[in-house]
Amino acid sequence: MRFLPIGCLLLLLAGCSVSKRMERTGKEVVAVYESLPDWERLPVRRITWEQAVSMAMEKNLELRKARGTIKQANRSARSVYTDMIPGVNLYASMTRALEDLARSPDSNAMSYNINVVFNIPSLTQLPYRIYSSQAELYATEKAYELKQREIVSKIWQHVRTADLDRRLHELDLASFKEEERKTAGELKEQEFREQSIDNWSKLTELLGTQSARWEILPESLPKLDRARYEREAVHLSPLVVTQYAIQLEAARMNKYQILMNYLPQINMSLYSPSLFSSTGGTYGGTFLDSSDTKLTTYASLSLDTKLTYWNQFRTAQDEYEYTKQELRAKLMDRRIQVGKVIKSCREFEEWKSWMKKRMAFEASRPISTAEQMLEKRRRNIDMEREILNQEKRKVEGEAALMIEYGIFSI
Repeated sequence: MRFLPIGCLLLLLAGCSVSKRMERTGKEVVAVYESLPDWERLPVRRITWEQAVSMAMEKNLELRKARGTIKQANRSARSVYTDMIPGVNLYASMTRALEDLARSPDSNAMSYNINVVFNIPSLTQLPYRIYSSQAELYATEKAYELKQREIVSKIWQHVRTADLDRRLHELDLASFKEEERKTAGELKEQEFREQSIDNWSKLTELLGTQSARWEILPESLPKLDRARYEREAVHLSPLVVTQYAIQLEAARMNKYQILMNYLPQINMSLYSPSLFSSTGGTYGGTFLDSSDTKLTTYASLSLDTKLTYWNQFRTAQDEYEYTKQELRAKLMDRRIQVGKVIKSCREFEEWKSWMKKRMAFEASRPISTAEQMLEKRRRNIDMEREILNQEKRKVEGEAALMIEYGIFSI
């Protein structure tokens, strides 16, 4: 029972330690919050499309994490081979009477040992480990390429949408009557300012930096080659094909992993006596002399008398067939959706052309009164607004095509 107060004291000290540590960490969080930039005071930086993409490729957090995943997969692939490097173990110990602890230890109280351990993984499992690690690395690299497409598409969509929102805002201001501009105009300006701050926050997340009020010049954006997208829409992008192939291959390899249990396990290990030892002031050891170094080789085979592995294999085989069926359904849905986007973009361009002709016709009609002039101006603003709103929907479809196929520019 006398150890109970000591245990309580240790717990109390641990609690205080955590509390102080959390307090210090909390101060770091507060410092970060207080250092966040004020949007109004940030300098305005106008950059081109190429500069924005280059900045995102370097600083975007999602891409940086993806690059870290690739490095991790690379290390995992190398570990298949580094696991076969002999391990060296170092041991040190001291034996001493309690009454002698106050005095400096001498060599008689210390002992040291150095050993080498060399293990070779099962030879039957080694090819599978090599292939699976390489497949994982390949999958992470392709996922990174797809993430790059996604980030570029989002930046392009952001710039196009922001430009259309600005033009819609200008139309809204132009539609106000003289007596409405003081109140309604100021309210609309405030709404547009808040929307601009939200858009800036999203853009800084894509670019990976909050150091300025970034404005990407709309005129620097690449002009998309709509005709090429229509030609490519009948095919799958090679990168998309790879993504589906990886899913199918993962289901297939799951079957083989279970079948590996039917192969014999063949392992080898080498363990040396102490290469160097010192005990009680005496020295000894070996330098891998064949007489005192042992190589152990053993093999084992597990008989599936309970059909455990066989049942697992049948389940994995069924899952593989289900994956192929699901893949077919996904591909059909993808084909339909891409077709819809292509058709929608084509129909928008045809509709926009018709609307421009209608606006030109309306502009050519003669007017004789001020009321007719105001009505004509109102109809023109309404048609311009409708075109811009429909174009925002078209931009969403074009961004989806960019993720699917990349950028095809004229």
